[in-house]
Amino acid sequence: MTRIRLKSAAIALSLILAGGTVALGAPAAQAAGVGAFTSVTFPQAPKTVTLPADGSKYVPLNITFNGPAAQSDYSDSNGDGIKYASYFITADVSVVSSPDKSYVPKLYVSSRTSHTAGPGTDKFWQLELNQYKSPGVYRVDVNVKLSATTTANEDITVTKRGTLTITVNGSKSWAKQKTSFSSYLYVRKGRADTYLYTPEAYAGSKVRVYVKSKGKKKYKKIKKAFKLKRQSSSARAKLKLSGVKLPAKVKVKVAKSKHGPAYSYTAKYKKR
Repeated sequence: MTRIRLKSAAIALSLILAGGTVALGAPAAQAAGVGAFTSVTFPQAPKTVTLPADGSKYVPLNITFNGPAAQSDYSDSNGDGIKYASYFITADVSVVSSPDKSYVPKLYVSSRTSHTAGPGTDKFWQLELNQYKSPGVYRVDVNVKLSATTTANEDITVTKRGTLTITVNGSKSWAKQKTSFSSYLYVRKGRADTYLYTPEAYAGSKVRVYVKSKGKKKYKKIKKAFKLKRQSSSARAKLKLSGVKLPAKVKVKVAKSKHGPAYSYTAKYKKR
């Protein structure tokens, strides 16, 4: 959970807190001259993002809320009746749903730098992704807590929350990077079995298989379609091949899943 402190010396004397209104008895003219502290929004935030094949990927999440200008001098220089005010921002990510049932790694929202800023659009927040994260639907919650002290030494605390739902999908490059075959192909009378492993998100998807054996110019399509089944932290299908003569190439076409696109993958097998 990330925390940033933003200071401001201008805040309305009447604030909505826990569904009610807290009035501190300041003149109405002073209160009317101060902007309202509003709920948190995410302008231009993407609804869908994809996982990278390797390395890290940072998705900008601009956070916006309205309020008084940033200031901290404990002197009530603008005459609004507030001598101190500060913002505390925290962010967290929770899983709504995921095709991965074995384990779903935690996602994080962080700030790219330590900075001081007032209300408006804060462009320093980002969602962190890498190839080890899970596809699925996630909810980002951002809380902005405002604490203030009046010149009469009265304390005000109010928290506003913004919520964003974002879908994380796999990409073709991500899926291929996590796909593999059995390392060895034992061929007997032109027949062989091998295992295909894919990301867990493809459990339930169908697989079409094509074989190109030694001396052949074209791939031969295996008539039977195979189905990927959940296997620990991946999806697996046992492929029964025919017409195989080593060296050979085995190509599969994996159908799309809810959180992953259709893709193809090829392996080469040599004589041992």
